[in-house]
Amino acid sequence: MCCEQRGWAPWDLPDEFDRSPPIGIPGPDYGRLHAPTDSVIVFKRDWLSGPPVLVTVLYADPIPLNDDHLKICPDCELRYEDNGDERCPWCAED
Repeated sequence: MCCEQRGWAPWDLPDEFDRSPPIGIPGPDYGRLHAPTDSVIVFKRDWLSGPPVLVTVLYADPIPLNDDHLKICPDCELRYEDNGDERCPWCAED
């Protein structure tokens, strides 16, 4: 299902990146799970220059993810990182 069908387009990529929890992905790159679209934002981190550099966005289904630290929201059933907030970041915008 594409972003438009889920009501998540267009993305504000910096905001969506910040809300998406970090996950482990195969290879040397880093990932963040954008649960509403079941996508992985893949990025590189250059510690000398600071900000992350976007590599690509992939569907999460075929990728083995290290996401055992994520919880499933009882309201929206999406995966999120529990940072002590009252609601998951996906429900919090409602």
